[in-house]
Amino acid sequence: MDHRRGGGGDNSYYIEKMYELFVANRDILAYEAYYSAGAQEVENVRSALTPDLNPDAAQRYLDLFGGSAALPAPTIGR
Repeated sequence: MDHRRGGGGDNSYYIEKMYELFVANRDILAYEAYYSAGAQEVENVRSALTPDLNPDAAQRYLDLFGGSAALPAPTIGR
């Protein structure tokens, strides 16, 4: 199965845009969660952020979301 057919493939740009959307709306968002399908879910679009399937997107996700301090603190009174 070609996992790129059902999704965007190894797309770090998509991850960056997710991050920008979440930062812009951090005052109304509680958390983010990216579902990562495992190998046992072969019929899934395989959007897993694992280095073997999507190395660029997986690395960009870790760069942006990897730590608890990844998102800038919301501005008070915004």
